[in-house]
Amino acid sequence: ALSKIHTWPLTLEICRGIHDLDFSSDPADEIIASTSIVHRVPLVTRDGKIRKSKLVPLAH
Repeated sequence: ALSKIHTWPLTLEICRGIHDLDFSSDPADEIIASTSIVHRVPLVTRDGKIRKSKLVPLAH
């Protein structure tokens, strides 16, 4: 199962995207959310702030 996990480096584009997010939560959540936005990959999360933001593509 771990062989199917993909990781992306923390890029300048992702860091700039963090600035547009203000979840007032764990900075790691903002990095993950920004990565999801930049790479257009749906995010699986139960975080209410992220889900309510409508900024992050979410998996159904």
